[in-house]
Amino acid sequence: MKIQEFRDKIKKATREQIEIIASELYRMLPKNKKEVMEENFDSKLEIILNSDPNEKIKLKSEKPKAIPFINLKNEILNFFFLVDRDLYFAPNKFVSKTERSKWRFKVKSFIKELDKITISSDDYKEAAELYKEIYRRLCHACAYYILSTQVPFNAVGIPQVEFLHNVLKKYFINGYSKETLSSMIDLVTNTYVDQETAEYELIYVLVEDVPTRDVREQAIELAKDRLIHTYLKIPKEFSNESFRFEERKERLLDLILALKMKNHEGREGVDFYLKNSDFYSDKYYSTLCHISRFHQMFNEKPSLWIEMYEEFVKNNKLKPDKRLMEEYEELKKQL
Repeated sequence: MKIQEFRDKIKKATREQIEIIASELYRMLPKNKKEVMEENFDSKLEIILNSDPNEKIKLKSEKPKAIPFINLKNEILNFFFLVDRDLYFAPNKFVSKTERSKWRFKVKSFIKELDKITISSDDYKEAAELYKEIYRRLCHACAYYILSTQVPFNAVGIPQVEFLHNVLKKYFINGYSKETLSSMIDLVTNTYVDQETAEYELIYVLVEDVPTRDVREQAIELAKDRLIHTYLKIPKEFSNESFRFEERKERLLDLILALKMKNHEGREGVDFYLKNSDFYSDKYYSTLCHISRFHQMFNEKPSLWIEMYEEFVKNNKLKPDKRLMEEYEELKKQL
């Protein structure tokens, strides 16, 4: 039914009938459509209610004015201040219940405005930093209750891997300096993932966004330096902190292995991984799992996996079960 046909049908409707029609139409809207309506429907409703009933109502979609960067920056920093103090999750007198429930619209608006700032702008560097910090807080919300959701990336409509790629693109557009690479390595290895994302997917995004062998070599050295000076000093007694340290260390080792494989130095990457990894009870089996994932991601033949499988079995480091032996036979056919 076209809009004019709909208008013709309700011309003779009573006020009570129109209220029923409006209510039924609203109930029929999918939840995501209702959420979009909340952003601008209230203002349009006010215009309709306050208009002269004898005049024709015109609701024109005005082009939004650009927000001055200083205003945008202050608004985002204020949001960070409140989120970092759990004021967008727990009831409090500073952020209303309604405001807490609409956090995703605020974040979507921030992202939209930050994306408008081009590299030619004097504000680009600060905008990229704010974009990154939004990503960090959404990652944190994957593990801790700081927002009214357990799936923050899904709530803002951007998958985590896509959001990460956007952050990397904003930073790497100015080059691959040591400072930038170090910051992005930390962003990938010292973070949390949502329910729809695997940790190795973030590693893959970073490796693919580092375009040359030389830059990957630099990233490997920076990752090793971070590993030696930070994550090899893990507390001896088991605790949540020590477990988190082990996780971060393992992710750095995964990153180094992936970068080495991308540079066709997979064997060196495996040796370094085996020397430093103690996160899994069977690190030889876990090594094959990591190699297999990266083979698939980089669309490579499984030559390194087969080489390491044969060596592990020969040196009695691995006792393969039936499933692993069948996988070995299948992968040999791909060479």
